Amino acid sequence: MPPDDEVQKFYHAHPEHFGIPAMARISHIQFIVPANVKEEAGPKALARAEIALRRLKAGEPFDKLAAELSDNENTRAQGGDAGFLDRGAPWLHKALDGMKVGEYTGIVESPAGYEILLFTDAREALVRPFDEVRDEAVFRLRAAAQEQARQAYIKKLAAKSKIVMEMEGLESARP
Repeated sequence: MPPDDEVQKFYHAHPEHFGIPAMARISHIQFIVPANVKEEAGPKALARAEIALRRLKAGEPFDKLAAELSDNENTRAQGGDAGFLDRGAPWLHKALDGMKVGEYTGIVESPAGYEILLFTDAREALVRPFDEVRDEAVFRLRAAAQEQARQAYIKKLAAKSKIVMEMEGLESARP
């Protein structure tokens, strides 16, 4: 059984395991860059994003530009509204850092390509009280300790054994 202070430390270090993470509602104008043609499509998408940002700064409404220019068919009809997203996503966290509701970003590189984001609403994280999730935290700590012990044991066995790879491509499977 892990000590209580260790369980509480884990609880505070990993609130995402014990509730609903902080969320941001955004609208976006998205310029998709497929990964398989990034070198060819990237500069064109970036140029389109720069034009959209200039139009936005000139005063054109965000929802109108999203409906006209966004590559995202799912959000285009809603004026770019993408709903609530987990603020913990590294690219989104970085893009919204220091922003207030109602502000828009510059051009942001995202997993989809390039985006201009309008921050429309925020919800703080809702984390269940420690007393309610103590057993779950203990379970997670035990599981992590067991996995570490298992990996250490496998490495110890591998060091004592002579392992010969007979099939090509399995070299990365070696512990």
